[in-house]
Amino acid sequence: MTTKTKKNKINPNKDYYPFIPKGLDDVGAALNIILRAIRIEIEQKKRESKHIKFLDVGCGYGNIVNFVQGYATRRNEHSNTKIQVLTNGIEYNSEIIPRNDNGRDFLYEYTHIDTLKYKDYKNFDIIYYFCPISTKKLQTKLERYIEKEMKVGAYLIAFLKQDEEIHTSPNFINIGKFTEARTGHALFLKIAE
Repeated sequence: MTTKTKKNKINPNKDYYPFIPKGLDDVGAALNIILRAIRIEIEQKKRESKHIKFLDVGCGYGNIVNFVQGYATRRNEHSNTKIQVLTNGIEYNSEIIPRNDNGRDFLYEYTHIDTLKYKDYKNFDIIYYFCPISTKKLQTKLERYIEKEMKVGAYLIAFLKQDEEIHTSPNFINIGKFTEARTGHALFLKIAE
């Protein structure tokens, strides 16, 4: 007698978390540091605005990308320099992405893909993740892949970072812990290949 195994729709790959919501205070603190640095750059170049691209790796249902859009909009209300943030998300599990009545994704630009096979990390100015993979070995592999693929000048917001290699890399500077009470929460800027 053979039995069929049902595929878990919530977590079809046990190596990926189904979704873990992240508190928004820590994300806001990191964004504040980044947006302040970008505003200074805009003002030094005598510009009025800049477009930047934000990527949430393991985006779940989109709470972070929606928060980032709203946060950037609110920050623009009180500044002469405007930063338009274009948000994107990538997620392994398409089952958790909310759909509109037509069955289309509606929260943000979204790609259903294995995060270890994604080829466009280099197209983003800010990359965010909150430990989307449950096994340390694969999470470390993902972190190193993102760090290799992201462009010089891009920021990395890393929550529950598993790999420590970035701390000694000459290609990154650690802008600092923005949540002193937690380990593994850090903000990095890529400065070289």
